[in-house]
Amino acid sequence: MNNNIVNFNKDAEFFFNRGHLSFKKGDYLKTLRYFRRMVEMDPQNASYRFYLAEVLTEVGRFQESNEMLQYNVEVVDPTLVECYFAMGCNYFALQLFAKAQKSLDIYLKSDNNIGYRDETLEVMHVLEMQEDYFHEEYPNYKTEDIKYFHHLIDQGRYQLLLSNYEKAIPFLREVSEKIPELIAIKNDLCFAYYHVGEYEACHNISSDVLKRDQDNLDAKCFKILSAQALGKKAIVARLKDEIFRLNPITMESRFMLGWAFGKLGDHEKAYHLMRSVKKTAPYLSKPLHFLGIAALHCQRYDDALAAWRRLEKIEPGNPLCDYYIEEVQRIKRGEIQLKVYPYDYEIPEEEKGVRLKILEKMTLLSCEEFNRAIERNEHLKRVLEWGLLNKKPVIREKALDIIYRYPIPLFEKEIRRFILRMDIDDKTKNSTVTFLNKIQASEPYLAYLNGHFSKIEAFSTKKYHTETLNPTFEQVLNLTLEKMTFRYEEGFKSDIGLIWTSFLEQLEPRVPRIKKIESWAAALEYCFCRLHRLEITQKQLSEIYSVSPATISQRFQDMNHILDMRMMDAGINDNKE
Repeated sequence: MNNNIVNFNKDAEFFFNRGHLSFKKGDYLKTLRYFRRMVEMDPQNASYRFYLAEVLTEVGRFQESNEMLQYNVEVVDPTLVECYFAMGCNYFALQLFAKAQKSLDIYLKSDNNIGYRDETLEVMHVLEMQEDYFHEEYPNYKTEDIKYFHHLIDQGRYQLLLSNYEKAIPFLREVSEKIPELIAIKNDLCFAYYHVGEYEACHNISSDVLKRDQDNLDAKCFKILSAQALGKKAIVARLKDEIFRLNPITMESRFMLGWAFGKLGDHEKAYHLMRSVKKTAPYLSKPLHFLGIAALHCQRYDDALAAWRRLEKIEPGNPLCDYYIEEVQRIKRGEIQLKVYPYDYEIPEEEKGVRLKILEKMTLLSCEEFNRAIERNEHLKRVLEWGLLNKKPVIREKALDIIYRYPIPLFEKEIRRFILRMDIDDKTKNSTVTFLNKIQASEPYLAYLNGHFSKIEAFSTKKYHTETLNPTFEQVLNLTLEKMTFRYEEGFKSDIGLIWTSFLEQLEPRVPRIKKIESWAAALEYCFCRLHRLEITQKQLSEIYSVSPATISQRFQDMNHILDMRMMDAGINDNKE
């Protein structure tokens, strides 16, 4: 063995130094790679997270930056109030002005607001000017109404940002109906309607916009695309001739036009427009993906591969990259023929069908067969990850069902990422946490719930003296903890364990014969609420546990007769002291 070899420890500081050097050279792709590795190695370092967020902002990935900043200030270091200033600037760039105002207000009201105070006041001055303009244009509306409209616009645009198009529609539609002159909101609404397949609504609104502004490029694109979907060939032919002569200046307009040409099948035009977008905004996901699609159709295979490989570096784990890189390589090898690929930010419908069949087949496997298949076949794991990341609940639920069915530690990392996502509803994330508990993953778990990042402890009997409980009594305790998780603040679990074990210990050796665990679980929660003087009715609990209020009342009387909740109060407080 060569004794001259020196161990080289690549720790978080090493990746910070390399990333900082790349940043000074203007190589943001390398900076992102190094800084992401830095945060991965030292996730509790607030400064490292802030540096990564700054780079994400620099490359125009404002939402991703805000996720990093919000996590930083809510989980890692609440004193780092600079995060609120940075979040406000990102929201401003995303045109989420109410959210920007809220973040900047938090920063200004904090004690440590010296660093960016002047910059904050400048941004807030611009926001005030916008509100003044709104008052001048629409004098009939009160200040409260204008704030409400800004809130609706923010909510709608935020849902568009998360690709939750159906959720965006009600917010945008209400604003559009009350203030029809807001053309930008109408175009946002067209975007949402088009993506959920409501082409008639998209066509009508875009037509209305063009009556008000005949040169509006977005409206022309939405009108031609909705006309194409509705089979209105004459309108498509006329508008295509019009938009072909356009030479848009802004990056957003070039992207919109390039996407429309791609949808219309003019891949050469789409390719050149998306290429020009990439020069202006080289780190945005959708332009890169659509550049890849256009290059693929134009048989510029190396350009297509370069686009998806770049996207893969910017968005590690994006399932589109794996699929399309493999597809291009198979075409180049002559294994498959070039076909029509959609200008959508998701895999083609044909491939979706193939993957759904794979998911269906997985459900037929035994636990042993599933484990063996996952270990041997990397593609099966990728299909499951694709299902988890999917925007469509029906596909996502299929993947989750399989992961619940076969709870193995292999999926711990994916599930931990899943419960941090902002585009997944809280109910789904709540049920997902039980998977982590089943595989005995270390607690606490971090999740994005109710608009905030928070630490969660899943229900678990192992923290209490329940080793001697028979299985039925343990089921009562587990069910209560499961139903109470996410509805109460941290700290309730020890009290529940103490109430239940105290009740059973005082009854020994004549413990109750339990026929329906739900009624005892509901009564146990009711005891907890009475003990802590929390307002909840037996009727509310009956809906949660699917038992009658009368049954809960009876079980509660049984428990209270033994425990005397007033005495329990003192006992629990003594125990905490």
